[in-house]
Amino acid sequence: MAFRTRYGHYEFQVMPFGLTNAPAVFMDLMNRVCKPYMDKFVIVFNDDILIYSKDEKEHKEHLKAILELLKGEKLYTKFLKCEFWIPNVQFLGHVIDSRGIHVDPAKIESIKDWSSPKMPTKIRRFLGLAGYYRRFIEGFLKIAKSMTKFTQKGIKFDWGEKEENAFQLIKQKLCSVPILALPEGNKDFVVYCDASHKGLGAVLMHREKVIAYASRQLKIHEKNYTTHDLELGSVVFALKMWRHYLYGTECIVFTDHKSLQHILDQKELKMRQQQWLELLSDYDSDIRYHPRKANVVADALSHKERDKPLRVRALVMTISLNLPKQILEAQIEALKPENLEKEDVGGMIRTDTPKKRLELYADGTLCLQGMSWLPCYDDLRSVIMHESHKSKYYIHPGFKKMYQDMKKLYWWPNMKADIATYVSKCLTCAKVKADHQRPSGLLDRQKNYFDRKRKPMEFKVGDRVMLKVSPWKGVVRFIKQGKLNPRYIGPFKVLAKIGDIASKLELPQELKRVHHTFHVSNLKKCYADEPLAMPLEGVHIDETL
Repeated sequence: MAFRTRYGHYEFQVMPFGLTNAPAVFMDLMNRVCKPYMDKFVIVFNDDILIYSKDEKEHKEHLKAILELLKGEKLYTKFLKCEFWIPNVQFLGHVIDSRGIHVDPAKIESIKDWSSPKMPTKIRRFLGLAGYYRRFIEGFLKIAKSMTKFTQKGIKFDWGEKEENAFQLIKQKLCSVPILALPEGNKDFVVYCDASHKGLGAVLMHREKVIAYASRQLKIHEKNYTTHDLELGSVVFALKMWRHYLYGTECIVFTDHKSLQHILDQKELKMRQQQWLELLSDYDSDIRYHPRKANVVADALSHKERDKPLRVRALVMTISLNLPKQILEAQIEALKPENLEKEDVGGMIRTDTPKKRLELYADGTLCLQGMSWLPCYDDLRSVIMHESHKSKYYIHPGFKKMYQDMKKLYWWPNMKADIATYVSKCLTCAKVKADHQRPSGLLDRQKNYFDRKRKPMEFKVGDRVMLKVSPWKGVVRFIKQGKLNPRYIGPFKVLAKIGDIASKLELPQELKRVHHTFHVSNLKKCYADEPLAMPLEGVHIDETL
């Protein structure tokens, strides 16, 4: 932190009072200083350093390590503000001991003597203090819903019996809150979720001990959700709330909505459900059902493990059952001495490179780290690429998505480049998919503006090109309507070059009323090798013109 004057540039050697970014800078400093031991036996929040240990001997070593660390960084603590060898500590408004986390008794005393609020500002003040301990109270927001409405603008303050009962119930629950345990390790987490038309609620447990409660009211648009969506939303709410506990570890999620345990097997999902399932895929969670009135702890122990559903892929659905036999025959042919050099796998079967050595599987085929090796014989590579790109179970994915799917099952040299070439030659993709990548811009835009209508010639006589349809709006009619219309039609053969910026095309009989010369900006090269059986399916010239 520094400031500049007419006398020079000055920098603080000691942090002063009053700077708004001082807490953030100091917090960053403490995180960098204590990073080697952070979350192992020390927690830091600004100038509060909490050191925790299992026994006295270990605690002595931890204290010595932190004090030496502070001394090396020239950071000094005030002895009068330090507490050593204490069984419990007050930290960030909570009391922490060996049993778990407690509510600060000083805060509870102030809540006991709190009188009924008479204006919205008093309600905000009470809910602000009580809301800080919401993790201790199950269904906190459901109880406080009748009070929170008075904190909104334009709502008349009308304190009645219902609001008074909610106020007293919150005070009662805060004065008799349970002790929340601290998780030991990162396994055996269990989440219980529930939803109603009033709000969402969840409980996080670890080895039959409550870690935290969470709840929230429904938003305006969520009140129109179906019961199925509300229950699934409560699961998403719990996973997002306790992401720091559940991410990267196995957990079990219990819900009283039975259909949710089969959500991963459903074929047709709403857009909202697809987005939520994409979030659920980040977690190693197993959704199970338990009755509303059942003993949830005993029920959790009696449930058997449910096999995770396999993701259905076209590669295993549409290819014939003789594929392993075909792969084996092709590998035997490829490993012959006269063919081995052509396959370029000599380095993959050497014994001195075990990490990249092809391994023999039970069915006799050679695999690389679980991926079947596909030789270039019997045209196996083209068959696999066709199934993963053009089969009825796929929707013509791009080469990156297609490569990510295929590399989990198959391998061959230069696999990614071959897939990219195959996708670039797909006629359907050339017709339908728009170009998303724009050419890099110039620092001097004047030439770019001048050359906008003077695109250099890219096509030769005899080339096959695709013709952009959008300039013909109102001229060409399609059987399909709207965004289902193809962006390009063709391909058409280039008959001649007209100047530097136009080409004459060989148009079919269906387009006889259209002029055969087009600007090069409306053309793109066609790389597809397959013949066009019906070049203009569903395309007609508007007869009213």
